[in-house]
Amino acid sequence: MKRLATWIFYGVGALAIAYLALYAYAMFTGRELRPGDPIHIFRKPDAPSYSRYDRVPDALQRVTLQC
Repeated sequence: MKRLATWIFYGVGALAIAYLALYAYAMFTGRELRPGDPIHIFRKPDAPSYSRYDRVPDALQRVTLQC
């Protein structure tokens, strides 16, 4: 049991070191973010709009339109 706990401790330590190495890599190779820079989100041009402000008929209008 003591040996298993030691290996679990080593595993958690290795994961922490790997996470810190990945974080350092991302910080040194990533592009710099400045306040006011636009955030580029890429999506398919033909994807539907899920915006709340688009005109979407409510339930009563949908029933009326189907008749």
